[in-house]
Amino acid sequence: MCKPLDPMLDVVFKLLFSRPDCLDLLMSLLTAVFRPASPIESVVVLNPELDKHSVGDRGVVLDLRVKLKDGSQVNVEMQAQRHPGMRRRMLYHWARL
Repeated sequence: MCKPLDPMLDVVFKLLFSRPDCLDLLMSLLTAVFRPASPIESVVVLNPELDKHSVGDRGVVLDLRVKLKDGSQVNVEMQAQRHPGMRRRMLYHWARL
């Protein structure tokens, strides 16, 4: 018997939600989870690999860019566990928006 795929894995999440015909489903999921003050206008599934600027850079994963009707932008990145550098990571993603 096959094990079910974990939707919290990036590759499975993208298979389920990144196709253009699934964006309405993704917007519904994000609305149900986040309950934003302003409705979601659009969701862009970004290439998860951001360019490295030097050989020593480890790269960063940025999953979704959500735009709300009030003009706000939200970076959405799913994490299964806490990471020690999470505050720095969130600040970096906020600056990239």
